Amino acid sequence: MLLLGLTEALHTVGEHSRVLEHTVFALPRAKAGSLVRTELLAMHAHGLTSIGDLEAASAAATNAVHVANRARTHGALVRGTGGRSRVSLAQGNIPAAIRYATEAVRLGDRADDVGRTRHPRLHLAAALTAADRLTEAEEELAKDEQDVAELETVWSQPPRYLCRAATDRLCTT
Repeated sequence: MLLLGLTEALHTVGEHSRVLEHTVFALPRAKAGSLVRTELLAMHAHGLTSIGDLEAASAAATNAVHVANRARTHGALVRGTGGRSRVSLAQGNIPAAIRYATEAVRLGDRADDVGRTRHPRLHLAAALTAADRLTEAEEELAKDEQDVAELETVWSQPPRYLCRAATDRLCTT
């Protein structure tokens, strides 16, 4: 569990190569089918996406979703589905990115606080921005801000600011 916490902290601050180091070390030690394993797989997918290894990232995100479904871990399912959106977006498959992100938001809302703390609306905002659906993206960012206030969590602020900067840049060009 400590390795998961360290990996989450590195993920939050965008240290993707270090996330990969930690997940490679931690995954063999995580119990099969556990919440910890599922969360690590999802973060591994995010890290792989960030370094451009999209085939491995897709496999890790898909595996995270399957493990989360078997383990019935809703927060991890939200994170894994968000990871699938991120991979699809990196592959240029915007419709799939929107579909997965929309599913992550639906799952997050259904899982209540545990799902919303994974901030799936950030994935949806990024995918909507890529589709040039800027008003909808901005609405999702505003909803994420509401989640942050309600849940008293701030970790999504840096990625939300980056996503908002992308929508603002597109709106002014």
